[in-house]
Amino acid sequence: MVKFLALRGAKVYFTARSEAKADKTRKDLQVQSPKLDQSNIKWLKLDVSDVGSITAAADELKSKESKVHILSKFRSQS
Repeated sequence: MVKFLALRGAKVYFTARSEAKADKTRKDLQVQSPKLDQSNIKWLKLDVSDVGSITAAADELKSKESKVHILSKFRSQS
């Protein structure tokens, strides 16, 4: 879904537990879709097993965006 929306010009946030995992996701997306504008892809650090992490990610998103049009949970294939 990240790739689909970002290729159509949407700003898309995705979550990962670490910056290393986020970087791998960005690289994988770029390989799959070279035309993808990386500036449309934003990372939020999130570990769903840690309530503090969930709160911090939600607060960060709220500080950056006034509206969220779609919120979706999916698991990476990697």
